[in-house]
Amino acid sequence: MSDKTSSDGRTLEDTLLSYFDVFHSRNMVCRDLLFPLVDVLMDYEAHNIRKELDTWIKQIKSSARRIFHCPWCSCLFENPVTLTCGHTVCQECLRRKSELIGGDSSERSLNFCLLCGNNLFNEGSRSVNSILSDIIRKLFPDGGISAEAKKLGQSQLLSQCAKKAVETFSVALHSRPKDYECLCLRSDAYLKLKLYYLALRDASSACQLRPDLPDAFHRKAKILTEIKSLDDAVLQFLRCAALNPTMPRRDELTESLFRLFTSVTLSKLEEKVAARNIASNTAADELQEVKSETDITESSSSSEEESSDDQGVAQKSCEEIIVIEVTELQCLICGHLLFYPVTVQCGHTFCKECIKESLEYAPKCPSCGTILTDSKTNNWNLTLVLDELLRIYLEKPYREREQSHSKEMKMWTRVGIDQNVEVPILVCTIVIPQGRIRLTLSHPSHRVMVRRSVEWGSRMFGICLPDEEKGFTDHGTIVEIQATESFPTGKLVVQAIPKQRFRVVTRNISDGCPKAKVEWLEDARIDDYHAVLHLKWRNSLSHYMLKRWLAALPHDEKVCLESSLGPIPPSDSHLLLSPNGSPWLWWSLAAIPISAQEKLRILLMPRVADRLQSIQDHLEALLKSNNDRDGRNVTEESTDGCHALTI
Repeated sequence: MSDKTSSDGRTLEDTLLSYFDVFHSRNMVCRDLLFPLVDVLMDYEAHNIRKELDTWIKQIKSSARRIFHCPWCSCLFENPVTLTCGHTVCQECLRRKSELIGGDSSERSLNFCLLCGNNLFNEGSRSVNSILSDIIRKLFPDGGISAEAKKLGQSQLLSQCAKKAVETFSVALHSRPKDYECLCLRSDAYLKLKLYYLALRDASSACQLRPDLPDAFHRKAKILTEIKSLDDAVLQFLRCAALNPTMPRRDELTESLFRLFTSVTLSKLEEKVAARNIASNTAADELQEVKSETDITESSSSSEEESSDDQGVAQKSCEEIIVIEVTELQCLICGHLLFYPVTVQCGHTFCKECIKESLEYAPKCPSCGTILTDSKTNNWNLTLVLDELLRIYLEKPYREREQSHSKEMKMWTRVGIDQNVEVPILVCTIVIPQGRIRLTLSHPSHRVMVRRSVEWGSRMFGICLPDEEKGFTDHGTIVEIQATESFPTGKLVVQAIPKQRFRVVTRNISDGCPKAKVEWLEDARIDDYHAVLHLKWRNSLSHYMLKRWLAALPHDEKVCLESSLGPIPPSDSHLLLSPNGSPWLWWSLAAIPISAQEKLRILLMPRVADRLQSIQDHLEALLKSNNDRDGRNVTEESTDGCHALTI
């Protein structure tokens, strides 16, 4: 930073020396004179911290990670919390949030995952991952001892038993030598005992572990102030203020600079050294500074580092001989081995498909009943550490589970295409193979079936009428989903088009959803020439009758029919011999007012001639009914006229 200049061309070192001169040349000095300098120093520091933290985060992303260790602090997981992005960190690491540098805001938090950059603003309510916590507690019992020792040390420190607290924190650090919180606490205990250099060692180690957190730098600044290393103290207060740019931190930095400039014990040479030290030691050099400071320690320092290496080797060898049972990684809903495990905010873990299906029934955890605020999300991210455990330590059963799931998904892709694949059945109404239908579904099992059809399958399912004895009728229609829309009330609106008639061969119920093996229905072929001619004549006559009936309808009814079914299709004679008959026949079957059972009877007729005859009979009856009604209306009008004339 010594090569950086201010707006008037002076270097920062020259600026600092000028402040020494100003404060020595005046009898009455004021802290307000330091405010411009504080602003300049914080701008420099903020710029350097941005670059340093970018490098630090890149190192975290690229470093080799061990499966049972927190990627943020490199320690064995302690109270692991799984974030919405799928990464897992220690609860304490998540709790300690830094302040973001930059911009005009001094309160913005560095609330993002260090591995993927995912926003962490809503992660405060997430609980400990219960499955992972149980596994770690079983495999690494010393981790629990460390946590208990740290709690005991905290209570001893609060009770002013600093010496005992040091011993207790040392026990905790033997198992977790990179425990940031424990290092900070032991530094506090050493400071109470006035063991300044040991306190400085632990504070420096904590700064090295988490260069993004201000509290360790604040501790270090206070220790340096105690030992009268005023220029180094300024550097630490500066770092703390840049990481946490609040008024209390700025005031501490100002006070530290004031102590430095008003110190009567400094010679001119020492002032120059101090100015150069502050100007040249930037945030980027902080980690190098830690190495030299850690040399001034007792023999316990080297033994602790050795124990850290030994502990790492021991844990690594332990990981190589780990045995995890299938029962330890089971889904709490289906009871099978977890597949694509996702962890919800209360800390329980389920198969992704299981929890999505469960949330269709109620927006709460099926294990503990906690209301899940993220129950409507479509982005359930894989819990990476559990997926890694499954693939490494339960490779064979997990591969079998994966194959089973792939097979199920493949079956869904063949629905409505392969007659050997069971079709999910929606029991509700009769569907005519014509136009477009709109379904409003509110039952959870229906929503699950539609979602799987869209996400996994061919987007097709069957629709049948209900039957009291069999559950649903023997015949129905395959429909293809075109679009879906969900509403906050839980309702799901489905737009679909009918595709194919079918007959039920066998019935089944799977996951609460009716299913059936079906065979397609097609009209019987007509090979006789005279029969074809007669059919075409009847087709034209019936189509003419349909138009007459539609024309006789009241205007509102006619508009309603055409808006829901579209205009009448033309009477194309060549389509009569197609497998599903002419489209206008299906239009008329959907339009004419007859019962659902009668429509089903006509729908299932295997010959187009029979279907034409039935529709023609119904149209004749409707036209006759219209003529009779018109005749009665004419008679009533004539009678009314005679009465009027008589009067």
